[in-house]
Amino acid sequence: DVVRGVQIVAIDMASRPMADVRAAEGCVYIVSARELAKIKLQTAPQRVDALIDAGEWLEALALALDDQHISLESKLDLLQRYVSLAVDNAPVNSNNTINKTSSSLVDLAKSHFQMLAGVCVEFCVETKRLDVLFSEIFAAFDSLDRADVFLDVLEPYVLSRKLSSLAPQVMAKFVAHFEARGALVAVERSILKLEVTGLDFN
Repeated sequence: DVVRGVQIVAIDMASRPMADVRAAEGCVYIVSARELAKIKLQTAPQRVDALIDAGEWLEALALALDDQHISLESKLDLLQRYVSLAVDNAPVNSNNTINKTSSSLVDLAKSHFQMLAGVCVEFCVETKRLDVLFSEIFAAFDSLDRADVFLDVLEPYVLSRKLSSLAPQVMAKFVAHFEARGALVAVERSILKLEVTGLDFN
């Protein structure tokens, strides 16, 4: 398995000629007359867990995505845990808030879901699991009336051909979303990039 150093103290060995180096229980200890330095080694899954414990979810997802020793199932489980946490902690308008239509709160909520959608799309594109993206994840956005944010994030992926196809139910909402905004040009540009064989646009 891949081993990554995570608690590494910079040490100038030249200035510590009498330092003694020992290894025990997955750690390397460097002992000198003036100090004890500890270098802890972790596998990638352990490092992911440590990042999650520290609340560093985006770093954990990035590490999991890049590491070949973490199974695809574990990666997707991590993503779904992140989505659940992000949804549960999303900014919302409170019924007790005097100014329910506060633009700052609306912008904060929109930014939150834009970031979440971007992470999800990128993760699923890289893992080639669009079935997850267009089922559970899209359903989560749709149930919160945030499908519009999700669909907006999809557009640049379609135009850059990182996404060459959309699930039929997502494609229908994609077209309806941009059509409702009067952005038919965006629909036309996207359709030219997509594999749309068999879809009915009538």
